[in-house]
Amino acid sequence: MASVSSQASINSQIIAAVAGWASTFVQNVDTVGASSGARGTSSLTGAFKVELLDPRVAAFQFVLNEDVTSAAQPNTNIYGLNFELSNGHLYALGDLFNSGSNYLATLSAQSVAQLTSELSAQGVPASQLANDPGLAPAPANFSAFSITQSGLMIEFSQGQVISTALGALTVTIPYPPLAPLMNPKGPLVDP
Repeated sequence: MASVSSQASINSQIIAAVAGWASTFVQNVDTVGASSGARGTSSLTGAFKVELLDPRVAAFQFVLNEDVTSAAQPNTNIYGLNFELSNGHLYALGDLFNSGSNYLATLSAQSVAQLTSELSAQGVPASQLANDPGLAPAPANFSAFSITQSGLMIEFSQGQVISTALGALTVTIPYPPLAPLMNPKGPLVDP
């Protein structure tokens, strides 16, 4: 169980992250309103889900729905915050893997494979997913993640992959393909 100081640290980091996301939304509304001259009501709503809570790790998924007056449609953004309970450390994606490992290429390939399987029924060609910049092996593309019991969940905000019409997308990469890349002292070992 987390100490009182670790709990306080985790709570303050969550509050700061949510405040930052809300601030970014307000800035976007102000920018869009100023450029388009549109007046009206915009809204930001959200929810969170506990993806994992065990003696070592707390993993949270945050879903924020933005409805900006002058935007063509609402938008959904997904974020993940993963903490080490013993000290309140917020895990970055790189903390989960061995230094120098090519984990981004593996995350990209696994995500493309899963999304190809899921989206082929909707007529999305495999070649389009394989070449989508939102699935390229870049840290920003995989920054929304949650540690779960069954695998590393990667969340893609609406419009990050293919089209905004598909909405937000999620894949869960099982741990066995990631095992050779895992940081042996990291949270993915024995989640």
